[in-house]
Amino acid sequence: MATYFITGATGTLGYALSNLLTYHGHDVVIGLHASSNRSVNFKKKFNFKTVDFDINNLEGFVFPDNVDHVVHFAWNGGLDRLNDVPNYASYIATIKLFEMCVLQSVKSFMGFGSLAEYGATSKIITEKLEENPITEFGKYKLKTYKSLENISKMNSTKFYWMRVLSAYGRNDRSSSMIMTSLNTLINGEFPRLSSGNYYWDFVNSEDIALAILKITEVLPSNILYVIGAGEHLLLKDYVQIISSYFSVKPEQMLGQIADPDPLIEIRCKPTRLENDVGWTPSVPFEEGIGRIIDELKSNAHS
Repeated sequence: MATYFITGATGTLGYALSNLLTYHGHDVVIGLHASSNRSVNFKKKFNFKTVDFDINNLEGFVFPDNVDHVVHFAWNGGLDRLNDVPNYASYIATIKLFEMCVLQSVKSFMGFGSLAEYGATSKIITEKLEENPITEFGKYKLKTYKSLENISKMNSTKFYWMRVLSAYGRNDRSSSMIMTSLNTLINGEFPRLSSGNYYWDFVNSEDIALAILKITEVLPSNILYVIGAGEHLLLKDYVQIISSYFSVKPEQMLGQIADPDPLIEIRCKPTRLENDVGWTPSVPFEEGIGRIIDELKSNAHS
């Protein structure tokens, strides 16, 4: 069994991965920012081994012993995408953390990219699509990937970069598109949504966790992976599925606000993951969203 160190684990991806690794008998160490409200709540709710980790201050960070794989979700600037300062700082911190991994003889380091690295695109996204970021968040994510790709060539620690296009799942932040809409519906109101007449791709965090596990087990030669469900659905198709759980009509939510400008669509082909490690998504949106809705309704009545 292996030891995994996970940063930024308080969101849906970290939650899903921590549970999956524990289920498979691996040791999990979570790096948490001691003063973060989400970290405090995470420690109260879940029984994982934790260490203090502040991406803004790695000078006093003590690297855990005998770590085999580092999964680095932590990044400041994701919610402030036009601000250079937090995104640049996260770029520098990620480089430093990778260098620590090299010194500790860690087997693999995985960082996470984003749809933002491609900018405003309507093309089908694969690992070969040219990047064109338009936000500071996207620019520094791309710079991190390219910098670590070069640094890793000179070291034995394997580097991987997974571009997560649009994730959803349990323990997601309340401000996400999915969670905001669900909580609004549970409160008896209608979320105000765009027309939804453009492509989107939601992939469940449990499926992403499985892909991470498979990569760290196989340690394939490719570095870059794009992950999504690959279903090529319109956003309004997802809204239709959600509405069926609340006995409301999609028309009561769709078309209430303008479509994004510039318009960004998500269609992807995650075939490299299938070819390299045998990954395919296994949680249909109907099933994944149903679990979340059931949990939210249960919490609302408790």
